[in-house]
Amino acid sequence: MSIKNIYNWMNDIANKEPKSFAEYFYSDIMDYVFPENYDDVQELADEILLSGCKRQLLLSCTSESDVNKWMNIVASEIIMRINTEEIISDFLSE
Repeated sequence: MSIKNIYNWMNDIANKEPKSFAEYFYSDIMDYVFPENYDDVQELADEILLSGCKRQLLLSCTSESDVNKWMNIVASEIIMRINTEEIISDFLSE
């Protein structure tokens, strides 16, 4: 699938009002995968191909639904790795 199509789908998904906790991370995922200053679409696609296989799965998405599922997998991983003790400690120490 075209990296431009994937970008458009991801952008649409990331800009929707979040309905679940995981969806609050979608814009962060979008910003990481597609930096604001990316100019060369083919260079970005090549970079993704040279990266880890989980990131490469994004390029195999053929629909907005596939991109949404991929983003949910990434968001779920973020949620699982959140260090809540550190966040609570930092917040309460202010």
